[in-house]
Formats: sequence, structure tokens, C-alpha cells
Amino acid sequence: MTFPYSPAIPNPPNDPADDVSIMQTNAGSISSILAVDHVGFNLSAGGQHKQITFNSNNPPAPPVSPPVLFTNNQDGAGNNLPGSLAELFFYSGSAAHSANQYNVTGTNGSVLLPMGIILKWGSATFVGSQSPSVTFTNAFPNNCFGVQLSLLNAGGTQTQNRLSTVTTSGFTASVNASGSSTWYWLAIGN
Repeated sequence: MTFPYSPAIPNPPNDPADDVSIMQTNAGSISSILAVDHVGFNLSAGGQHKQITFNSNNPPAPPVSPPVLFTNNQDGAGNNLPGSLAELFFYSGSAAHSANQYNVTGTNGSVLLPMGIILKWGSATFVGSQSPSVTFTNAFPNNCFGVQLSLLNAGGTQTQNRLSTVTTSGFTASVNASGSSTWYWLAIGN
């Protein structure tokens, strides 16, 4: 797609009437270019983005559902973001990817990152040797890629700390310790 444009118009030595047709072509090209991804002139919300179009010779590799870029107070499924957070993110088309995935202010929380990656974090406290389970507030819609554990065992002893199972809805770990312990965990998935 090409748009004709003459940057040397209007030309100062010319009578403006001589350049009218070229100025009209330039104005039409500007309007056409803006209207590709924006609401056009003389319309309510004029100039706001409708979409983002990439050059057909260099398109990004889309996921199963091509993402839509949003920057507002709701995700692509119409769910309100907590605390009126306005942010820029991709929504992949699945309500499960975004519904209830935002809880960025809590001790246990989660956030949907660009391209559908979800990050979850939290903590769990227990006493003695156990194999406690942690259930995520909201399960990952597709996969849990991994969980990172950090154990705080103040005033006690610890001889073992390992993951036993990891699923989209949570994990179980084994710890051989004395006294009170707290796990701090970080999980990533989609």
C-alpha cells in the first residue's frame, strides 16, 4: 500500500492556487494513513488506536489466537483491572488467560504478562517436617512451567526442601525441618 505525498508542497514561490491539487492529495494521504490503525478525522474518538497493523513482510509469529493490544482499565474479556491499573498488555483471546489472573497487590498474587505469560507468587507457613500443598488462588489455564521455592527456617534446622508435584492448580513440596518454616514461592506458566 502506497500513499502519494509531496513534501515540497506548498512551494513558497508558487501561487498557493497552483499547489491546491497537490495539497489535497497530501491531506488525503495523511488521512488515509492515520485511518489504517486509528479512528479517522471528524469522528468521536478521532485519532485513538483501533488496532496495530504490522508490515506484511515482517509479521510477528502469533499464538493460536492472534493477540490484541490493550491499554486501558479492563482486560480483553472486559474484566476490570484491580485498583484501576491502566497498563499495556496482550490478551490472547481466552477468558481463562485473563479472568481472575490479576491480583498484583497481595502477598499471594498473580499477573498476566505480555504474550500470555502468567506469574504467580506467595508464601505458606508450617511447623516441622511436612509435605504441605499450595493451591493457587486461580489455576494456570494451560501450563505451569515451574515453581521456585525459598525456605525461611528461622531458629530451626532444615535438611531437605524439594518439590514433589507441580500442576496447573498448585504444588506439593517436602521439607524435613524443625520449628516454624515459611516458603516463599514464585510460579510461572500460561
